[in-house]
Amino acid sequence: MKKQMMVLGMLLMAVTSSFAISGTTGPLTWVLENGTLTISGEGAMPDYDYYDSFHRGIPPSL
Repeated sequence: MKKQMMVLGMLLMAVTSSFAISGTTGPLTWVLENGTLTISGEGAMPDYDYYDSFHRGIPPSL
């Protein structure tokens, strides 16, 4: 039983780590995939403060 639970847990971690999180900000787009943040586009990135980011649903660690 322990072995089956461990295999299930490892499978769930592998599946969830393959999803990408993405969004746009001003003229830029960003993608966080497998621990790599990629920012694309041209122009200046808007200067949000911590309060703005929190209320837009963007985790402060990003």
